[in-house]
Amino acid sequence: MEYAPRVLCEQSEYFGYKLLERKDDKEFWANARHGLRQNTRLGGQDLLDFFDYYEMMVGASLYREVWSRLKEFGNARVTVADYYIIFNTLAARPSQQKFSVNEMKLLSLLSKRPDVKAGEAARTLRISIPTTMKAIRELSAKAGLRFTVIADMRKIGLVERLLLLSTSKQANVIGALSRIPYCRQIFRTYGTFDLFSVLDIPFEHENFVKELIHLMHEKNLVTQYRVLELEHDFQSVNFDRYDAETGRWSVHWDSWGIGLRESLLEKNPVSFDQDTQGKQFQFDKLDLKILSSLQNNCRTPYSALGRALGVSGAYIGKKIERMLHENIFRYAVWPLKIGAEDWSVVSLSCSRNVAGTLAGYLSHLPAWRGGLVRGDFEGLLAMVWAPSGEMKQLFKAVDDRLIRNGFAEAQCMSTVGEWVVARWLPVEPYPYDLSDNDGHWLFDENRYLTIGG
Repeated sequence: MEYAPRVLCEQSEYFGYKLLERKDDKEFWANARHGLRQNTRLGGQDLLDFFDYYEMMVGASLYREVWSRLKEFGNARVTVADYYIIFNTLAARPSQQKFSVNEMKLLSLLSKRPDVKAGEAARTLRISIPTTMKAIRELSAKAGLRFTVIADMRKIGLVERLLLLSTSKQANVIGALSRIPYCRQIFRTYGTFDLFSVLDIPFEHENFVKELIHLMHEKNLVTQYRVLELEHDFQSVNFDRYDAETGRWSVHWDSWGIGLRESLLEKNPVSFDQDTQGKQFQFDKLDLKILSSLQNNCRTPYSALGRALGVSGAYIGKKIERMLHENIFRYAVWPLKIGAEDWSVVSLSCSRNVAGTLAGYLSHLPAWRGGLVRGDFEGLLAMVWAPSGEMKQLFKAVDDRLIRNGFAEAQCMSTVGEWVVARWLPVEPYPYDLSDNDGHWLFDENRYLTIGG
């Protein structure tokens, strides 16, 4: 493991963190453990979050299983990339969780109200507040609940670009994209395209993504691509089709597809919420830090956020209330281990009415995120979570009911194999300049366009 000394050192220290029982001891260790080593001081919390994230995905057996895998390699050299693949492989395994009726009530409540206070949840479930808080903690670990926020990027001066890519040198493309701090996500996919990426680009650099992709195409790194702009986003988590008695999802794909076809044949107009993305929000760096913290865990108490950011909890509350009033973000939850770990990217060229109807039907499934898109084609792009082993049923229903009946043209039907990059706003080291009255994102376009062959 000579090629992965930092990761292994951090894992050893994480064991120490897990062995500490008192909350204050844990917090002290998490914040002070990098003081003696300059090379790990930066990004230390990111690595702590990394281990917490994978333990949530895999469970308490994570490290026993990691070391078991490493023993299988014998004397073979294991690189940092190999090490991350081991973690990703363990996290990608389908879960066999079974939820009780009471757990389902709590899951349904949290899916609709991710920010619900413990007192309100206790009254809804008719149990005590301490019991509710314990139930949320235990259920969050069991179902891999990630409490987050979805921001209106346009209101903070960013345009959301979605990239579908076929590559000849995938590692080079991933490297080029990941070094751009405005690249939020990269997924490896299998099917029509082999990479799906999300970039949030400042308004004044709207043409940057096309220049980047054209450059990659000229260097023969990208062979096929679609560049899209997100117009209107959707998100849904729905436990209505989970059967607590059998511990399984009961999505009837035949009736789901027939209902979708019939709704399309009726040609009822689909309306969308009024677009409120026109006016940009006047924000500061603390607003960005708060948004970043909420993206990591939107259930963090204001008092804890205040301590972490060096201000009072009351001030944090005022900041959040102002952002909510301006519709800067909305709360969301992503359940990562609920027996619906098959992900796919489905993108169709279609009318807005067809896209809206399909969006409504996707909201009957366990979870999905996507929206109306325009650019290299107009229609819908959706990342869909399906019950484990049933992704082919989703593809078949979409193909049979939409594509073969002429309602849409398939642009992408790919399964998601690995989440390569996952981050949010580029708030460290704060590439947002408030030196003028308007403020602007710092964007080194020439450096980002420097790509090796």
